[in-house]
Amino acid sequence: MEAKLLEQRTSGSEPSKLPYQLIRKITNDFDKGRILGSGGFGTVYKGVYEDGREIAVKVLHNISGVDDKEFHKEFDNLRGLKHPNIVELVGFCHEWEKELAVFEGKQVTAERLCMALCFEYVQKGSLNKLISDENTGFTWHIRYKIIKGICVGLQYLREGEHPIMHFDLKPDNILLDENMVPKIADFGLSKLFGEENTKKTMSSAGTCGYWPPEYIKHQIISREFDIFSLGVIIVKIMNGHESYNSIVEMPKRKSAKLVHESWRKRLRGTLSHTSLEVYCNQVKRCIEIALDCLISNRQERPTIQDIVSSLNETETMIGDRGMQNEQFSEDDGESTLPSDLSSITISSGPSSAENFPSVEPRVMPWSLLKEMTDDFSAARLVGKGAHGQVYKV
Repeated sequence: MEAKLLEQRTSGSEPSKLPYQLIRKITNDFDKGRILGSGGFGTVYKGVYEDGREIAVKVLHNISGVDDKEFHKEFDNLRGLKHPNIVELVGFCHEWEKELAVFEGKQVTAERLCMALCFEYVQKGSLNKLISDENTGFTWHIRYKIIKGICVGLQYLREGEHPIMHFDLKPDNILLDENMVPKIADFGLSKLFGEENTKKTMSSAGTCGYWPPEYIKHQIISREFDIFSLGVIIVKIMNGHESYNSIVEMPKRKSAKLVHESWRKRLRGTLSHTSLEVYCNQVKRCIEIALDCLISNRQERPTIQDIVSSLNETETMIGDRGMQNEQFSEDDGESTLPSDLSSITISSGPSSAENFPSVEPRVMPWSLLKEMTDDFSAARLVGKGAHGQVYKV
């Protein structure tokens, strides 16, 4: 039976229905040593099939008010999510199990609803334990890859037929696979947003430290809730947990400059001048996005579509050296950045134009050119003539 269910799970697109006894078996009867994490909605165990394949099993608590209808509604929300940056639901359990209980001093047979959701197992675990400051840990390349992946995953949740809000985005709920691809997890608080896009609630949502001010003050939850949480996450990815408060408490322009200069120092030793400027522009754009997400007035925060579009602009500047073609080295946490001439092959034979590749000009947004030249600063002016001025970037 186990092999058949596993085959269904891997060959079909629909999550498999797993018997409760199988859930017990693959978690070694809910062994405490298999616990990956726990929260208000359930405990997550590592499940291992007989052939060695692994899944994450979230055993849901019997919460008052959560009935069959609500469980199936939440399950329907989850099973339709298919995206590289979203943890995939691969199975579920929803059945009644008979057990002995004591009632009025007598042993009686009672029924207990057993509910579990099974997800793909993500090897490196949560982002939270891997966050560090800008001087240690992951290179900028990997941090940017994580930032971009989270944003694209959040965009996917927003752009479906029925947009989904997460309401508990935090590093603990971002999992990393063996290739450092981030996957958004734990949709225990997620809601479908229909016609009513803003709600007021007195119930607890999310995690303190990732709450937007409108929720803290007025218990308002809206589309902008997740955007604020995203801003907190990006700042912490870029500069670590300990630096977060000092960065967000200073004026926006000052904090952006501080983060930008800190990363410039780290990148300077590994990049040529031109590459340094291009990647530092990406750093600058990311911290500006993060700080915009933290704006107190929720209506002034950027949309997730605007955020992804802005990140794409930085990749346009990087061109063939962009994240989509980049190779990462995890041996020492460092990665080698390509130099300006990495795409050029020099032949040992006679010099000719055939030895050099053809380079197509790229369309660059005017706003990006303004950023790279410090708004066409006089200090960046290299020269000028009858047809225009030349600035250093």
